[in-house]
Amino acid sequence: MITMLRRRPALSVFAIIAAVIVLGVAWWLGSPLFLNQAVNEAPIASSAQTMNEKAGSFRNGDDFHRGSGQAVIYTQPDGTRQLQLENFQVTNGPDLFVVLTAAADPSTSSEVHAAGYVELARLKGNLGNQVYDLPADLDLGSVNSVVIYCRAFSVVFSVAPLETATS
Repeated sequence: MITMLRRRPALSVFAIIAAVIVLGVAWWLGSPLFLNQAVNEAPIASSAQTMNEKAGSFRNGDDFHRGSGQAVIYTQPDGTRQLQLENFQVTNGPDLFVVLTAAADPSTSSEVHAAGYVELARLKGNLGNQVYDLPADLDLGSVNSVVIYCRAFSVVFSVAPLETATS
């Protein structure tokens, strides 16, 4: 009887720790479905020297992972390049990243990876205007799409196929 009493507190402590872990993981996975993170960074200042290099419209990754807005790559007068997401909106999710890929219009993570990609940064928010600096050594000729990608589950949330700007 004494042995039984000693085991119950240990089991209770283990059950509490397990419950905390399970609830934490559930919150990490589920909360993005109910919470939005809006970002409203100032748009890239346009001038006669600022060039719009490439642009495209976001499309849905699938029936559940939806996205809209514009992706535009600008080159500043000093040669720095930036990606601007304009009027952007995507289904929120855990571990979302902004990725540039050579794939023209990927639908799956294997298409993104097979074509080659550059992970720019963690997505700042699932709504609004946001700007990301591009690496100085990035070859824009090999960039064909901007992808919003869930790294934890290898899921494409939204894609913006890019076209070279004509102006």
